[in-house]
Amino acid sequence: RHFADEGDLCPEWNHAVLAQVIAALPLVFRALQCLRRFYDAPSAKKHLLNLGKYLTSIAVVVTSASTGKSIATIVLSVVATVYSAVWDIKVDWALSWKQLRRLRQQKKKKGQ
Repeated sequence: RHFADEGDLCPEWNHAVLAQVIAALPLVFRALQCLRRFYDAPSAKKHLLNLGKYLTSIAVVVTSASTGKSIATIVLSVVATVYSAVWDIKVDWALSWKQLRRLRQQKKKKGQ
């Protein structure tokens, strides 16, 4: 009832800073993990590419916190989303584009 009467009593910095830090922390932890894995195995360049996935997502959080809904935020969001999707499909799931087409065709046949 108190919230309904008084509204949001959190200070403005809570929304401007704290929420963004909480959003970025898991990404920072994963980015640091990628750096550590590259440090342990410098020949495995895929860890640097994986780091790029997390850095683009961190850039989205930082840009949206500083500029709000700007063109830069939208562009970075699209880049981060495409980068993450391609990485997940090609590396994490180890699927080629040919395998994806085959899966889509199998799904279509089952639906008919």
